[in-house]
Amino acid sequence: MNPSPLRIHFGDQAISLQCDDLEMAAYLAEMFRHSLDGRYPPRATYHISQNDHGRFTLRRDGHSLQTGPTAVALLPWLMQDLVSALIEAQANHLIFHAGGVIVDDMGVFLGGPTGSGKSTLTACLLANGATYLSDEVAALSPGDPPTMMGLARPLVLKEALPPAWAPWLPDPTSPPLAAMTDGTHWILPAWMGAGVAAGPAPLRLLLFPTYRADVSLDIRPLTPAEAAFHLLQNLVNARNLPDKGLASAANIARHVPAYQIAYDEATAVAAWIHDQSLRL
Repeated sequence: MNPSPLRIHFGDQAISLQCDDLEMAAYLAEMFRHSLDGRYPPRATYHISQNDHGRFTLRRDGHSLQTGPTAVALLPWLMQDLVSALIEAQANHLIFHAGGVIVDDMGVFLGGPTGSGKSTLTACLLANGATYLSDEVAALSPGDPPTMMGLARPLVLKEALPPAWAPWLPDPTSPPLAAMTDGTHWILPAWMGAGVAAGPAPLRLLLFPTYRADVSLDIRPLTPAEAAFHLLQNLVNARNLPDKGLASAANIARHVPAYQIAYDEATAVAAWIHDQSLRL
């Protein structure tokens, strides 16, 4: 008997996901258990099935996207397309290429392009007691205060693990299905003993961090205009928003302190964020 489809929700969109491989289906249910919601009709339907020759196929709305020797081999393809499907039609939230955590009840936004170190910094913050929202996709809603929610997928780390400069990362050989065929490592927050926030959190801090091996901790406050510019640089659904999200981003930047950070040691950033939480 095949497992029931999962209804995965983020912002104002949802997709349906079914996997015929029982072990993988259980892993997917654990992976997305904080993002399951049946209230929204799915805008896309995904299915991982196995043929008579033992190969697996990933389909979206009945159309083949990729095949592979195992269901695990299809996960990177699934994640990439699934995230795109969830964000491409978002119209009621500002969706950012960003991570997000909660530190001492304070929502912390981590914005930046691929390769800036968001996922590794997020992992360090989780190891230091933060609650997980996302390492890659965050939704902000203007308000008083603005709020943030995340797509609580596993953390996806591109580095060879464990790097010598991040001894707080878990052993990559211990969690099941951690090593992916594309060279990345996936880590469920629970493997680090971290909690996950299923709902929105008050947004209290905007950070735009960059890992640089040649600098110590360098923190620069941003003006509201600079913060809005950085937000818009990382906004991924501008075409769906009134005035391409400019007014909403400016409103968020006026109400939330923002900083640009360069660092070579993630634990120093974690200590600084904790200190800010005591002040805000």
